[in-house]
Amino acid sequence: MSAQSSHWHFEKLVSKPGFYQVPALLGSVHAILTHPLFSSGLADLLRVERPEFKQQSNEGFVWQKRRHVDCGNVAYCVLFQMLSRIIEGKKRCEMRDVFDQLVLRYPSLNLRAEHTERSMNLKGDVIEFLLAKCRETGPMVDADLIDRRISFNRLLVQFAESYEGIIKMMFHAGTGWPLTREMPYPDLLVKLVLFADNVSRALAHGGDSRYSHAMKLFQDCAVAAHVSVGKVAMT
Repeated sequence: MSAQSSHWHFEKLVSKPGFYQVPALLGSVHAILTHPLFSSGLADLLRVERPEFKQQSNEGFVWQKRRHVDCGNVAYCVLFQMLSRIIEGKKRCEMRDVFDQLVLRYPSLNLRAEHTERSMNLKGDVIEFLLAKCRETGPMVDADLIDRRISFNRLLVQFAESYEGIIKMMFHAGTGWPLTREMPYPDLLVKLVLFADNVSRALAHGGDSRYSHAMKLFQDCAVAAHVSVGKVAMT
């Protein structure tokens, strides 16, 4: 285990604090997935070319406490990966076709794309593109549209707060927030959260065999996450 990796305590996700934090994070993600602006925003994304897509994504911020907050591409990449995995796990999801079309146009958005700077930046740009849709809430905008934009931004604030809480719970280096180079791969963070949720459910309803299986998946993923620490390189 590297010095950077030793700062991470992924086991906190399957502790009492983790069993509180994980449902809050997943709740915000599920709410984002079913929000009307999520589906309409991705449909708009399919209609524009990459230069316009990038230009609009540069204008995407979370509006929090009366200021614009950039949560960072790692956080947005985690959100994109989590949305992708939830959609993949659903037998019926109308968003699956939209995601498939996005991946056809931008292969780096594939759930299992290599962990490159290009892939992670592009996934972050998708979330920022959606956030840019929330910016206009002035008097010339339809009231229902304003409500949708405000409520979507509120969900992103909830995600950002839950994500921050989980990272702070797991990362103990005495230096505050981890640098990008100290992060594990975003997709492994996503898997850890999903596996931790399975552990929690198994404890509540599953019995010994289900719990043992869920914990084994979590522990194997934690090992992989430790190995990945220090390999994320993003501008």
